Amino acid sequence: MKINIPTKKNYKRRGRKKAPLLFLFALTHGALATFGSYASSAFAADQLAQASTTTETIIETGREDAERIRAAILENFDLGTLEREVTFEDVLADPDNIEINILYARTQIFKGRLDRAQAAIERILLQRPDLHYVRMLYGVVLYRLGNFVEAQSVFNNILSSDISAENKLQAKKYMDDIEAKNKRTKFTLSTALGIHYDSNRNAAPKSGDISLLDTIIPNSAKERDDIGGLFSATLEGRHDLGLQRAHEIYGKINITTDQQAAQDNLDLIVGRIDLGGVFISDIGSFDLSVNHNRINMAKKSYLMENGAKLRWDALGGKKYRPYIEQKAQNQMYSTSSSSTAHEKNGWNMETKVGTKITFSPISLLDIYAMAGRKNAIKSYNTFNKKGVGAAYTRLFDKGRFLIFQGNYQIDKYEDSDAFVSSIKRRDTKTSLRVTGGLPLVSIFSQDTLSQQLNDVQLTGTVERSMSGSNIVNFETINNRAQIMLSKTIRF
Repeated sequence: MKINIPTKKNYKRRGRKKAPLLFLFALTHGALATFGSYASSAFAADQLAQASTTTETIIETGREDAERIRAAILENFDLGTLEREVTFEDVLADPDNIEINILYARTQIFKGRLDRAQAAIERILLQRPDLHYVRMLYGVVLYRLGNFVEAQSVFNNILSSDISAENKLQAKKYMDDIEAKNKRTKFTLSTALGIHYDSNRNAAPKSGDISLLDTIIPNSAKERDDIGGLFSATLEGRHDLGLQRAHEIYGKINITTDQQAAQDNLDLIVGRIDLGGVFISDIGSFDLSVNHNRINMAKKSYLMENGAKLRWDALGGKKYRPYIEQKAQNQMYSTSSSSTAHEKNGWNMETKVGTKITFSPISLLDIYAMAGRKNAIKSYNTFNKKGVGAAYTRLFDKGRFLIFQGNYQIDKYEDSDAFVSSIKRRDTKTSLRVTGGLPLVSIFSQDTLSQQLNDVQLTGTVERSMSGSNIVNFETINNRAQIMLSKTIRF
């Protein structure tokens, strides 16, 4: 007997009331297996979308983290932890005590009072010009105050002194960074190579069940773990317009590949181009850019995005630095992955409002709230979203760091997809991530590593992503572990 498997088209034509009758012909073991296979195929595009979005987010966040840490490490050489706070009254009580004066200077640095720290360090160096650590602190304070000419002189003096190779390497980093800042046109090449493990790479429902035509098909989808190799390279160019304010234009090109060991259908190639400019005003900096983003899945075109971003950041030098970011992306899915992929085409818009809180030069918190909307051709792919997130960065000595990140998002869909369920979909997404890193030079001795490996950064990430939903198809859990080696060249 021939069994007619219901399709999305005839299901909508006949109506939901007649749908159960169709299943009377599908109760045999063979028909049920056919249904499971059909359901997996029908939801493959959604599963791939989740996988690609997760990978792209981690890569983009990794680039942002690397730049944040690089800047923070330059500004906070070997500060370590503050043993105890020292007031100016403590200094007056024992003005010749070098240790008290150093602790006072470090206290002022931790509180962001760089002008007071500068005066305190200058007093110390008048008495003890041989204290190279204090001289390094002096150079760092001048660097953070934007006095690059004097800072360069200090670091030059350190490089010509009889100091440790580690201190010379750190001074050389500052010298290179100052030289780069003084160039009107500068380029940065960042590369990263690593490996990751996902416990549920195919984004299968945690229950293993799939809803189809308001009917649960048990054990029709299984979680599949996998190991993947990551490679990312970003070339960025910036040009100072030479005006009174530090206006600049920039361009970035990125290529990222993610090759899976077992699930070749989830292999990714992500390409991105950004063109924009940063413009400074009395009320803050404005970053305006346009971008083109393309994702290839399993060597086939999967998603193309064209969009724009506008971001405002308050001027630096304050404990609280609020920001506002607006993004709009026109998403165009390829039908090569699914015949219904084009139904998700449309604009994806998002507004983020947050603030960066600097507790000390080695402790930074970034918190934000976001809201947005994804418009699509079909209303059951259109949804409103809102969420919150936070990232806490903590620096330690010798360039070591930890970043704790978390975000929570709610997606409410505009209409129900009758092929899946008669109820409107509602998802909650939670992500918790911890990233730690350190330069290789802090593990191996200076003599062990070649000069080209001195600035290589080792990072490790563990993450747990959880997606809850009122439809079993979209309830997923994925645990991820990742190790990366990264290097940045500036010229």
